Amino acid sequence: MPDHPIILGMTGASGADYGLRLLQCLLDAGHPVQLLISKAAQIVIHMETELRLPGRPRDIRRVLVERYRCDPEQLRVFGQEEWTAPPA
Repeated sequence: MPDHPIILGMTGASGADYGLRLLQCLLDAGHPVQLLISKAAQIVIHMETELRLPGRPRDIRRVLVERYRCDPEQLRVFGQEEWTAPPA
């Protein structure tokens, strides 16, 4: 697994499929990913893909780890209120 995580931000713009596919490809390639996701992104993801993500970052992480069958250590999820998150 590479040393430095890739930071992926999803803000709520359309194109949720592209963001989710990129996340899947990064995880499949063994990259650690730090996902920053806004509430607007969660709404758009549900509207465009019918994937309903829970509200809390740790629950989002659980859903995505199950969906993409990745190592749980590969993915960290931060919500929009986490101002002290490492990528911030």
